[in-house]
Formats: sequence, C-alpha cells, structure tokens
Amino acid sequence: MRILVASVVLGPLLLSGVPRVAVAQSAAPPPPIPLPADNDADRGPYTQNAQEDMDQWQQKLHDFGEKAKATGQQGAAAAKENLDTAFTKAKVAAEGLKTAGANGWQNAKMSFEKAKHDLADTWDRIKPQ
Repeated sequence: MRILVASVVLGPLLLSGVPRVAVAQSAAPPPPIPLPADNDADRGPYTQNAQEDMDQWQQKLHDFGEKAKATGQQGAAAAKENLDTAFTKAKVAAEGLKTAGANGWQNAKMSFEKAKHDLADTWDRIKPQ
C-alpha cells in the first residue's frame, strides 16, 4: 500500500521535471574552450627544426648506405635495416608534429624526441669508426 501511495504522490512530481530535462538535453552543448598548446609560439619553429633534422638524418643514412655498398662492409645490410627502421619511426613522429592538435601537441613532441633519440642511439651503435 505504501508503494501505491508513494507512486501516486511522487509520480506527478517526477513527471513534471521531464519536459525541462528533455529541453535541456536537446539544447546544443556549449562550445569547447580552446586550450593553448604548450608554448604555442614555439610550435612552428620546433616543427621546422624537426623537419630539418629529419632531412639531415636522411642524407646521413643515404651516405652511410652508399659507403657501405662501395666498401662491401660486412653486416651493412642489417645495420642499414636497423637504421631505416629507426629513421622511419622518427619520420612518422615528425609528421605527427604537423597534424597534432592543441591537446595532442605535448604527446607528439615527446614521441618525436624519443624517436629522434632512438635513431641517434642506433646510429651511435652502428656508425662506421
């Protein structure tokens, strides 16, 4: 009996709030607040420097490959493959800098720094003495 009384008393009260909720849900959400990228003024120059770094690495790896072919260095193919893999990862990370939004800029920047560091480490292990 209590349930019946409660539903009779509370039912109309609960239903009176439905139109307001429906109207509130149909209203467009407020636009997101744009968050500035970390040091947004530095983004353009940083991306340009990253591209220049990748161009230099590409030339360095090309020269390494040509020298290895000319001298017939033993193990050069495996070394070149390791360098190419590391370079590809860094190149993809550098491209990610160009497409990263304000929220993803820090992650893209960290990914590039790590990939560039890994490429340099690979080079240091392999480079001709």
